[in-house]
Amino acid sequence: MKKIIVSILLSITIILTGTIRCLAAWHVDIEFSTPSLNSDSGVASNKLSLGTDLAATSGYDNTLDTIALLNGPIHAYLIHSEYNQDYQRLWRDFRNEHLPQEWEIEVATSSVDQPVKVTWQINAPQNLSFNLINTESNQDIVMSSVTEYSYSSTDTTTKRFLLKVSENTNADTNNQDSSVNGGGSSKGGGCGYIKSGGDKNNNINGNGQVVLNMIITMIPVLLSLQYRIKRHAYAAWKILNNRR
Repeated sequence: MKKIIVSILLSITIILTGTIRCLAAWHVDIEFSTPSLNSDSGVASNKLSLGTDLAATSGYDNTLDTIALLNGPIHAYLIHSEYNQDYQRLWRDFRNEHLPQEWEIEVATSSVDQPVKVTWQINAPQNLSFNLINTESNQDIVMSSVTEYSYSSTDTTTKRFLLKVSENTNADTNNQDSSVNGGGSSKGGGCGYIKSGGDKNNNINGNGQVVLNMIITMIPVLLSLQYRIKRHAYAAWKILNNRR
């Protein structure tokens, strides 16, 4: 009986660890590009990466964040004016998993009247909303609905954007897959909603559905108890080993 209990506790621990990572980890790659005669491809660009990671802190993280090395006709970076001066401009910025989150982006070009193209790749669960706001014009771009955005650099002054990420409580779980649609998005590691296929295609019987609903209901409680469960599972495992 004790071995069964230990096995159950260990299984719950493994499931919780996977569930937490699934819910927490997501990222967005956003690229700013402009024509350049000095580039072999004819285009100069800066690529920014942002998102969440379980290992992230509230400050600069050497293993997750990257300082922007700015050179060429376009300078795009994530700005952190509250950081030490050497770490205020980043190309990568990952934070902890709480929502909502906002990232400030600054873009400067060395040429006037040049088009600037903005494209992005979203890797996240579909219940997250991504909005890119042009703070100069207050234009709000829903990143899951379009694939790109462009503007003309009327001068060499810095243009500012605000990228907002929040939880979308009105997400349609019946007609979409488990990832944010549009914007060149890709599936978010299998993290998404449970979809119902209707009575004809549903292989879960009544009792199975009840169990499934109980599991879904208990997940928030189990998440809050994950560390206590790990501790008791380890203690039980040590007791069993000592008795052998």
